[in-house]
Amino acid sequence: MVAGVLEDHPTITSFPFDLLVSFPTIKNVHPDTDLNKWNGWNDNFQVFVLLKEGINPAQLTRRFQHIVAKYMGKEALADKRFFLGPLSEIHYSSNLGGRSANLPLLRTLSFIGLLVLLIACFNFINLSTAQAFKRAKEVGIRKAVGSNRGSLIYQFLTEAGLITFLAVLVAILLAWITLPTMANTLAVPLKAQDLFTWQTALFALALAGLTTLLAGVYPAFRLSGMAPIWALKNNTLAQGKQWFTLRQGLVVVQFTVSLILISSALLINQQLTFFRNADLGFNKSAIITVGLPDNKPEKLQALRNQLIESPQIKDVSFSFNSASSESNWMQAMEYGKVPKPSGFRSKPR
Repeated sequence: MVAGVLEDHPTITSFPFDLLVSFPTIKNVHPDTDLNKWNGWNDNFQVFVLLKEGINPAQLTRRFQHIVAKYMGKEALADKRFFLGPLSEIHYSSNLGGRSANLPLLRTLSFIGLLVLLIACFNFINLSTAQAFKRAKEVGIRKAVGSNRGSLIYQFLTEAGLITFLAVLVAILLAWITLPTMANTLAVPLKAQDLFTWQTALFALALAGLTTLLAGVYPAFRLSGMAPIWALKNNTLAQGKQWFTLRQGLVVVQFTVSLILISSALLINQQLTFFRNADLGFNKSAIITVGLPDNKPEKLQALRNQLIESPQIKDVSFSFNSASSESNWMQAMEYGKVPKPSGFRSKPR
């Protein structure tokens, strides 16, 4: 009996589900189900508790020891425990809800993204400053007709801001066009409207402002400080090592980060290629796994005898789970005792 219909939950929820079944319903379908069993294989339930105001979670956690001792025995206190975790941290701390984020992986990807943005900013700064310093004669003429240093600084910063703003618009347009393809490739539930949020807008504005300052402050202050007579006469930069050192330093950092990212990408690609093409010792396309409704030994043996008679089947084996099953979180392994090879001597520990 369907008791209710829920609205579609968000794709980013930490509790994905297809349907909800109550414990009384499970008891009606499977009367032999023991809902009070504490030591079963399938006792992987999580309990969500809303604490009253003023309750200390640490004090409540200490009381759980008495519950374990009451229902499981005092001997279970050595390895059985309950703990409370804030619901706000469940997405990054555990997989209790069925979906969790890999925090180290997110930090690594964020660091890589920061390096890519750093390369782009350095490249933009080099291009902007190279173009700005070609305008020394323009600066000399403006100063000669009465422009002050503040207006020149404002002009260079405004120009850098306009170029950065246009770059941000182009970047958002490209991201909007390529987002469906990237989401499908990475299997990430992203939509176009996810780009147009206040968090994304705030990040884009902060990045655009930082890039504008980095690309505009240095040439603005350097050019606005030149003497008009010298600028009109030479139209070149003053001889000095500071500007060349800064520009060369940016280029060195840019190429160093690029080489590190390219080398890491090639290494990861080699690892993934090895995973896909490694010799597993058997032909994956020649193995078929099917589920069976009954696992009684006599029926399994009869099925094996019938299958092995087929000339198209080389061998048949049975297992509780498939070797690649996600439920193989706890399996016993046995191995046969074999004689030690000659020359082998065990050492006491």
